[in-house]
Amino acid sequence: MNFYGNVATNPHRVVSKSSGRAYWELRVAESQKSDGPSIPQYYTVRVMFDKDPCLKVGDFVRVTGKLKVDFYLNRLGEPSGNLLVIAFEATKYIRPDAVIAEAEAKEKEVEKVKSAAAPSLKAVSATAAPTPKHKAVATGPMHTTVAAAPSPVLQEPLAPIIWPQINSMQEPGFAGWSDC
Repeated sequence: MNFYGNVATNPHRVVSKSSGRAYWELRVAESQKSDGPSIPQYYTVRVMFDKDPCLKVGDFVRVTGKLKVDFYLNRLGEPSGNLLVIAFEATKYIRPDAVIAEAEAKEKEVEKVKSAAAPSLKAVSATAAPTPKHKAVATGPMHTTVAAAPSPVLQEPLAPIIWPQINSMQEPGFAGWSDC
């Protein structure tokens, strides 16, 4: 079974009394779009790995696993049940609007850094300083080359490079595997 939903409770680690194995348990709400009011379907999800799934309340996830019905007697002694998914995978997805907003925020931050650094560079270059015979030129992240400088020229500061984290083998919106 595959389904998409929002994490309703923070995952907590549980150790099985019978086997001693650890797993993570959380509740996920699946909501269907309809004309009338939407009533979410809640599932108890057991992620059968001891590694922290790095999920929090409100995250949009895809759950893959086996659906079971967990029957029990409630506090009043009446029979009750929960839908339980024994999950092989619980993958966090980032919605495209969140990705776009994050990229725009980084772009604004770069512009702010450029505008803040430009006046200070102009002030330094306006003072009478001796003309250097050589200047350092950045050729890579760890390398510096010394080149002849014909005249003192104000150069714009280099903007930080924002590398997109794209893997064509993954589905769109996949948050990636990371250690929290």
